[in-house]
Amino acid sequence: ALAALGAAPQLRAENAAAEPKTLEEQVTYFENALSEALTARDWKMLELAAEGFRTVKLSGKDLEISVLRAERNAAWGGGSGGFGMMGFPSGASRGLVECWGLAARGLSGNADALKSLRECATAELAPVSAPDPKTYRQNPTEYWAAQKGFTAYTTAVQKKDQACLALALLKDTGIQKTALERVRTWKDASAQTYYMGQSTAIDPVVEAVVVAEPLAGWKELTAALNEPDEKVSSEAKVHLLGALMSLCQYRNPQPQFGAMMAFSIDTDVAAMLPQDAQMQLLKPYTLAVKNWKPEGNQQSKSLWPIINMAQSLPLLPENSETLTELEALKTRMQGDAQRQMLQQSLDYALAKQKKTAPNSSQHGAVKPPKAPGEGDF
Repeated sequence: ALAALGAAPQLRAENAAAEPKTLEEQVTYFENALSEALTARDWKMLELAAEGFRTVKLSGKDLEISVLRAERNAAWGGGSGGFGMMGFPSGASRGLVECWGLAARGLSGNADALKSLRECATAELAPVSAPDPKTYRQNPTEYWAAQKGFTAYTTAVQKKDQACLALALLKDTGIQKTALERVRTWKDASAQTYYMGQSTAIDPVVEAVVVAEPLAGWKELTAALNEPDEKVSSEAKVHLLGALMSLCQYRNPQPQFGAMMAFSIDTDVAAMLPQDAQMQLLKPYTLAVKNWKPEGNQQSKSLWPIINMAQSLPLLPENSETLTELEALKTRMQGDAQRQMLQQSLDYALAKQKKTAPNSSQHGAVKPPKAPGEGDF
């Protein structure tokens, strides 16, 4: 385990000077590995860290203290669970820290931790809506009480989602069926938790379906995209579509994100998808664009995911039905307060298809100003 972990980018640099020799040094080494695994969402490193704990026969209270220390360090990394400025990790989310921490305990020999993980994945949660910002002026106390309840709910949803993924990675039997049912019955309450209705992001529950059995999982997910709205709501299908298209982007991690993105579980799961996964998603995406209809004056909530997905489309021929439908979408975006922003985002996506979108990396270095001449003073 030490040799394998020593090859990891961060740990290799930190431990190049001296390899841990004493038991205390080895335990600290494995704690650091687990902390980095949680921050970078690196499942393989988590497995190696757990193997290290088993190798040094860490158990009981000592194992709990080491895992808690690793969880604390990962959470202190920033706490938003994504990538911050310049692509550096900004800390692991609470749901991931708690559920992957339970998985690490289980892999290290704690059977009770796996039982707790299964309880997280199957917990029944009563939906809680976000408080209306307008109520803050009327009754701040009531507003913050409602906000506290909503925050507790969103944390519980995150834990449930991450527990599904962790169990799939642990090859737990039956988790694919559980995860698939959650994908098919996805409701807006989860959107408030993760996506605020304005963007697309990778859903751990969708990843769980793929991880459990890649080929069968992919077929089930794409079949759900083609189900009638009576069986799988249009809202759930747009969410699933966005999660899958976002996952496809991890096939070729952007250089600025470095090793943290290259070794994340998202990249591992993306590698399990069919080679033509992105092209298979074009038909259901085009249908989603075509079927979108304005509803009242608040269109942006349902439009943002569709338009954000347009940013990650593969290069398409000019006569593509997808591009035709996106052009037609412009005429239907009327009456929304964010119409201008939506229009600009869509125009940019279409410009990228025409290879005319601005790209700062193509501008080259900024030339220094011309030296002043004699007549300039």
